[in-house]
Amino acid sequence: MNGLKTVFFDLEVATIGNNIPADQGYIICGVLKERGKKPVLYSNWGHKPLWDDKVLTQTLITELNKADVLISWNGILFDKTWLNTRAFLHGLEPLSDIAHKDGMLTARWRFHFGSNRMDNVAKMLAIYDPAFKVKKIPLPLLTWVRAMTGDYELRIGV
Repeated sequence: MNGLKTVFFDLEVATIGNNIPADQGYIICGVLKERGKKPVLYSNWGHKPLWDDKVLTQTLITELNKADVLISWNGILFDKTWLNTRAFLHGLEPLSDIAHKDGMLTARWRFHFGSNRMDNVAKMLAIYDPAFKVKKIPLPLLTWVRAMTGDYELRIGV
């Protein structure tokens, strides 16, 4: 991938519950990291109302469209479809048809691990580094609701 602008990306979205469609939630933020550069956070924090993600959606699409190759984990089935659905609902053009490598789908198609979670696949492929493990912390529903409404007090570590 030398000479190609390669961008790693991930979206965080607001929904209550799992598998809620993009027309019933909104994008909270997206992180884009071009190979060899520092990650950039794009978010709606400070924007009122928080659930009006039109500008954020357009910004993410504009920045992602500058890439030659996108790399994600579950980005083809989740992040890209969420972004395109939000764009459609706002009357925006969807993400261009850019080459996209999805680590989760690659793991699913090439292996038969017990779990295709990123940390499990990294362990199985012996590229796991416990120093970089991100723990998912179970949060009460009220905390999620506060985050979804833009409660600034919850911006821990952002």
